[in-house]
Amino acid sequence: MEEIDIKELLIYLKEKLWIVGIALVLSVTTSLIYTGAIKKPIYTSSTTYVLISNSNEQGITTSEVTLNEKLIATYKEIIKSRNILEKVINNLNLEMTTSELAKTISVQQVSTSSMIKITVSNNEPEMAQKIAETIGYEFSKEVESLYKISNLGLVDKALVPTIASNSSNKKEMLLINGGALVVSLMIIFMLFYFDNTVKDQEQVEDKLKLPVLGNIPTLSKKENKELIVHNDPKSPISEGLRTIRTNLQFSNVDGSMKKIMITSSMPGEGKSFTSANIATAFAQDGNKVLMIDCDMRKGRLHKIFEISNNKGLSNLLIDDVSKNYKKYIKKTSVENLSILPAGIVPPNPSELLNSESNKKLIKILEEEYDYIIFDCVPINGLPDSLIMANLVDKTLIVCASNITPTDLIQKTKASLENVDANIAGIIINKTKASYNKYYGHYYGKYYG
Repeated sequence: MEEIDIKELLIYLKEKLWIVGIALVLSVTTSLIYTGAIKKPIYTSSTTYVLISNSNEQGITTSEVTLNEKLIATYKEIIKSRNILEKVINNLNLEMTTSELAKTISVQQVSTSSMIKITVSNNEPEMAQKIAETIGYEFSKEVESLYKISNLGLVDKALVPTIASNSSNKKEMLLINGGALVVSLMIIFMLFYFDNTVKDQEQVEDKLKLPVLGNIPTLSKKENKELIVHNDPKSPISEGLRTIRTNLQFSNVDGSMKKIMITSSMPGEGKSFTSANIATAFAQDGNKVLMIDCDMRKGRLHKIFEISNNKGLSNLLIDDVSKNYKKYIKKTSVENLSILPAGIVPPNPSELLNSESNKKLIKILEEEYDYIIFDCVPINGLPDSLIMANLVDKTLIVCASNITPTDLIQKTKASLENVDANIAGIIINKTKASYNKYYGHYYGKYYG
C-alpha cells in the first residue's frame, strides 16, 4: 500500500471542502423535508396498575408479592388478548383489526415491582389516551371476571400527550448530519487515494527524478490573456514564466541550448500557452527568437498571435526551403519574436518532420536566431515529438496540476529517453499555489 502523505491529504481536503458543504446541505434539507412533511408524529399515552392484596374476596388471593409477580406474566397476555382488543375496538369504534391494534400496545412490568404499565401509540394524542384508558378498564373487568377477584389498583391514569414521542428532531438531524459528514470525508479520502494526478513540485521531482523548471498558476478571469507575458508583464503568472526562462538560461552552462522543444503528455495541459509565453519571455530579454508550430494537426499558435495560418511549416517543407523560408516566417506584435505557423493540415505530418527538408530548415534557422522554440504535439501515441526530440537541444515537458496523471508523465519521459532526448525538465501548469512558494527553489536546488 502506498504511503499517504498527511500534508498532501490535508491540502486535498481543503480543496474538496465543497463536497462536505454539499453533503451537509443535502442532509439538512432531506432531514427537514422528512421531519416536516413525510414523518408522521406518534403520540404515546400510558396507564399503570399495581397488583394489590384482596383477602376479603373468595377465590384466588394475592397477599404475597411473589404470587403477584407470577400473575404479571399472565396479566400481560390477557391485556393483549383478542377478547380485550375486540372490546376496545367496539367501544371506541376503531377502524382497525385486533392485530393492528396489538402492534400499537406495549405491556411491561415496572422494574421488579408488582406494577404493570400499559403504553399505547397513535398518530392522534386524544386517541392514544382513550385506547390506553379503555384497555385498562376492560383489563380490570376481565381479571375480575376470570379470577373472581379485584386485585388491580390504578396508579397512573392515562393522560393526553402534548408532545410527540418521535419528535427528537435535533437528535435525528445530528445523526443525519454526522453521517453525511463521515460519508463525505470518506469520499474525499477515496478520491485522494485513487487520484494519481500531478499535485506539486516535490511529488514530480520525487517520482520522475526530473527537475521542475517552474510552476505556472492558473489564469484568473481577469488574467484571461493567452499572451500574458506581453499583455500583463507584471502579473504573478508572467513572473513565473520569466523564472522558467531564467532557470533554462542557468541550465545552459555549455551554451548549447538554442533549439528548445516543448511537448506534453496529452491535450489540454497548456502546452501552446506555455510555449508562446516562454518564447515571448526570451524575446523580451533581447534575444532574437523564432517560434515554430510543429503541431500540423491542431496547431493554434497562429490564434494566440492572431496571424494567418494559410502558409506555414507544412507548406514550407514541400517548397524550396533554402530559397523561400523567409516568405513563411511572420513578425509578431512582440519585439524580437517571429513565428512560423503550422500551415495547412497535411496528410503526413510525421513524414514531413522526419524529412531532409526539415533537418535542412532547422540548420538554416539556428544560424539566424538566438533561440528557436518548437511547439510540438503531445506524446500520446504520435511520433511527431519523438522525431523532433533528436533535432533539438533541449526538451521541456508541460504537465497540468490535478489533471495530468503521474503515470502518463512517466510514459512520456520513458518515450523521450528511448530516443535519447535531452530532457531539461518539467513545467507544472495550472497550479493553485502562488508561484512565490517555488520562486528560486529550482535554481538553489539544482544549480546553486
